[in-house]
Amino acid sequence: MKALLMNEWIKLYKRRSTWLMFILTIIVVAGFGWVNRTTEALGVSVEMNQWTFVNSAMYISSLVGLFSMIVAARIVSQEVQWGTMKLMLLRPFARWKFLLSKLLVVVFFSLIIMVLLVLTAILVGGIFFGFSSPMEEASWTMEGREYTTSTLLLTTLTFLFKWLHMLTFSIISFVLSAITLSNAFSLGISLFLFFTGSSLTFFLAANYEWGKYILFANSDLTQYINGAALEGLTLVGSFVIVLIYLSLFLVSAFLVFQKRDVHA
Repeated sequence: MKALLMNEWIKLYKRRSTWLMFILTIIVVAGFGWVNRTTEALGVSVEMNQWTFVNSAMYISSLVGLFSMIVAARIVSQEVQWGTMKLMLLRPFARWKFLLSKLLVVVFFSLIIMVLLVLTAILVGGIFFGFSSPMEEASWTMEGREYTTSTLLLTTLTFLFKWLHMLTFSIISFVLSAITLSNAFSLGISLFLFFTGSSLTFFLAANYEWGKYILFANSDLTQYINGAALEGLTLVGSFVIVLIYLSLFLVSAFLVFQKRDVHA
């Protein structure tokens, strides 16, 4: 298993596109900081400090989410298209181990690029708005109760929730890739769900009780920080719902891949 993981890591980081994703993440965060600093100087935006900038930059996670979905969509399907899959399956490893190694690489990649986003935002925020203590007091509301904690803890929670949201769609992209063996189809469907799933789900949830239990009504846990959660939903309940959906998706992907003819 360790050999499979190492092989997948090497293949991923030998791609120029992987490094381009890292570079673009840094450039976009830096550009976002420059725009905010410029508009603040002109009196257009509200006053911002290092940590409010970091939390604002979390919304750029849609970009790194896109990068993660691209990796997830092609990590299985492209090997089939290139004909390298059959060579891999000749090695003395069970198919499920082969697929699991690719899934773990998707998870680790999504975490690494999200950490890169946050670290870059911390540095850029400090440069443009001045470095400040992460232990400053911050308030937020969850499930009708107001909490007071440190800025560091609030930022960490926001980071984890955004990463889990991004990872959810990356796993969907991975599952579709493993089942259909189509890079374009899996990425296209994942992007459609990523950008429209929440809007459609909230429309359904507003009219039907069962709409609250759809995956996309629960995948973005930051709704419990900004007070936008649907009535009747809880943080733990949403986490469990997401876990159930992803478990079912992954089991389906592994079962199909075990029996699928992948010899292109």
